[in-house]
Amino acid sequence: MKLFNHLFTYHFKCTARIFLPLIFGIVLLAGFTKGVESLADPLPFLNFLYAFLLPVSILGIVGMFLCIVLLSIRHFFRNMTSAHGYFLFMLPVKPSMHLASHLFTYVIWLIVAGAAAVGCVFLLIPNSAYAQLGTILDQVFAVLQINENRVIIILIAMLLLSATAFMCTIYAAVSIGQLAKEKRAVTSFAAYIGIYMIEQLLSVCMLIVLFLFFGMDLFTSTAALSENMLLSVLIGSSILYVLIGTTSFFIANRLFSKHLNLI
Repeated sequence: MKLFNHLFTYHFKCTARIFLPLIFGIVLLAGFTKGVESLADPLPFLNFLYAFLLPVSILGIVGMFLCIVLLSIRHFFRNMTSAHGYFLFMLPVKPSMHLASHLFTYVIWLIVAGAAAVGCVFLLIPNSAYAQLGTILDQVFAVLQINENRVIIILIAMLLLSATAFMCTIYAAVSIGQLAKEKRAVTSFAAYIGIYMIEQLLSVCMLIVLFLFFGMDLFTSTAALSENMLLSVLIGSSILYVLIGTTSFFIANRLFSKHLNLI
């Protein structure tokens, strides 16, 4: 456990050099945008600046998650397949610990970015919409006849599991790609495409089974989903992500343990 903590600390510090300024910058941008909106009432000429900053802030939130995902993949690829891997694999730890430390670091940053994104969204909501926001959400859930608390909790869990499973499939793809002598990045990408196609096939099969269980056809039914069916789809998707993530993690651990091929 002590070695795992050292690995996690190392990866966290390496990524924090980029991710902390990135997240802090996006929060500052959202706060500045809110400040400009508040000043636009007494100073109407600031409306143009606010109209510019609002979409930039929204794009910044999306870009923050994209950067975290892409840079986490780059960090993993560099540490596990390049010459830097010689140093890491000389440590007295199993490949599963390397994988777990990378994955745990990625999940922690996703949670931090998610919390920052929620705060930014509330900052970016126009002042005039705050009073109406709760009423609008209540009306939407009432029309859908859905208990919002259960759905939101399960949806957040599903999104986190989905992001974790995605990174595990990347690990599996990289572990397959590192077996190639040349063009490992291209081979890893091709492996990921194959894994993704299998994942989508399994998702469609799961939806077909769930729709049939509720007496509906996935390809012809047009009726709105009931609360029980929506919850079943979310729970089924979460279970599928757990299976995909676990299998991908096992594949990556197996290949890095038995068929490591560093540059």
